Amino acid sequence: MDNNRKRTVVNDSYGKVAIGVIDRCCCTELSKEDISRYIGYKEKDIDGFSDTNPGLGCGNPIAFGNIEEGSIVLDLGSGAGFDSFIAAQEVGEQSKAIGVDMTADMIDKARKNAEKYEISNVEF
Repeated sequence: MDNNRKRTVVNDSYGKVAIGVIDRCCCTELSKEDISRYIGYKEKDIDGFSDTNPGLGCGNPIAFGNIEEGSIVLDLGSGAGFDSFIAAQEVGEQSKAIGVDMTADMIDKARKNAEKYEISNVEF
């Protein structure tokens, strides 16, 4: 499969998750919460930002990131914003997290989630 086709498949699949047409891209029966627990997210983050977590992650960059107050965090492949919102809490109001994603529907969902959760120190 050529790179353009791969990009189209990923965009289409993740876009369908973002707008709620499908609830997962992966072949698993685990819930998004179970996947998040398995890869090491804290319960408070799983519960606190449930709408931002489509369960598409395959790792937990927050656990490895050593995020400090005042840092600026760049979240590549930010999806609906789950890691960006956790990072925004860690860096504090005087700093920010920046989320970047190639799927327009995910960026749109992340921006709406930022408004919903009233998180002002995050950009998508």
